[in-house]
Amino acid sequence: MATKDIKKFGFFDSERIIFYSFCLMLFLLPMTKSPALIAGGLTIALWVFSGRFIKDLGALLKQKWAKPVLLFIILPWLGLLWTNDFQKGLDFAQKSYYWLFAFAVISIPHTRAINLIWAFIAGLSLNVLVSIFQYIGIIPYLRQDFATGLLTGINPYISYSLILVLGMAILSFVFGNVEKRWQKVLIIILIASYIFNLSIIHGRSGYIAFLVLLPVIIFNLAGKKHIMKGVIAVVFITVIFLFSPMVQNRINLIKEEISLYYQGHKGTSVGLRLYVWENSIKIFANSPLIGVGTGGFAKSLVELNSNTSLPALDQPHNSFLYMATSFGLIGIFSILWLFVVFLKKGWRCRNNLAGYSVFLFGIILIIGSMTDNQILSRITGILLAVFMGMRVEKDE
Repeated sequence: MATKDIKKFGFFDSERIIFYSFCLMLFLLPMTKSPALIAGGLTIALWVFSGRFIKDLGALLKQKWAKPVLLFIILPWLGLLWTNDFQKGLDFAQKSYYWLFAFAVISIPHTRAINLIWAFIAGLSLNVLVSIFQYIGIIPYLRQDFATGLLTGINPYISYSLILVLGMAILSFVFGNVEKRWQKVLIIILIASYIFNLSIIHGRSGYIAFLVLLPVIIFNLAGKKHIMKGVIAVVFITVIFLFSPMVQNRINLIKEEISLYYQGHKGTSVGLRLYVWENSIKIFANSPLIGVGTGGFAKSLVELNSNTSLPALDQPHNSFLYMATSFGLIGIFSILWLFVVFLKKGWRCRNNLAGYSVFLFGIILIIGSMTDNQILSRITGILLAVFMGMRVEKDE
């Protein structure tokens, strides 16, 4: 076969190959760690060695998000200059590779961006199915008491709970844009299965995100003509969800653990968070301009609490406090700038699926960042990068 014929069939079409490798990574991301990262590594390698990155460089520099992202990448590496724990700092700084996906996804045209979202939804739906099968006993748990699918046995359940809510929001938007009855029925079934999955797993951050966005999800499904029915549905689903045994248990634990914290028992999930948040404010106050450097939180925490038997947590389980304690005022400015640009990108194109997905994920990410460091989490960190770089309108 002649070379021109091979090119015609797309075997040497770098854009197409990068697109498919992106789809594979996003499909695997909700389910598994290593295979998703391997697919992601393949994506970046193809983008670089195909020479595509040279072609995309001009478009990259014109993006409104380029400056806040570059600052976000540079800060962790600069923070190594004044950290008190270089090795831990290096571990954190290396996670800057997530942002390579923001650069590489520029090669995917606007017309194909929606397919990246569908690849993510397909992987998430498969994982939800596995999770439900685990719960009812058809498939054994791969991690004790965690019905989060976990095809490889590893998955951060907080991040998983957040992407379940993202999946519901995306599907609710699609519902209003399909006409066939079977498609609408399928979407309702998928959203119901996502809600059920959320109700049987740990992940209180996901609970909060779900309750905040439930009105949006329901009104996407009900439409403007059925506002009263939508209100009734929101109330009904909220009550049913809150009375789920797992949700009830996790909510009751919050009350118990807060009470224990003020009695001096801080070694619980909530207690440890209150402990590190309280100390994060002190660490920031001691070094408000540049922070303690990348990875310097753990040793700074020990210095403030030399007599405690509590573990030296390496980050404050809050994205905003992490940036504040690590990089001071410039860290706070950096994350706020990043989130504002991200939300504006999605809001500007909220009437199409890609823009809507970006905006809703920004809201979900901010909610999740209050109780855990989602910018360092594999699932949410990679999604943040991909959605930041994804073309949501034709002229990007």
